[in-house]
Amino acid sequence: MVSIRITRAQFGLTVLYLQVSLPVWHFRKDIFN
Repeated sequence: MVSIRITRAQFGLTVLYLQVSLPVWHFRKDIFN
């Protein structure tokens, strides 16, 4: 049970990180180009 909760939390954090980092990388590419 605990391990499932941990993996769900890590998955949620990973999704949030991707949602935040991907637009930032596109934004940086637009600036540098």
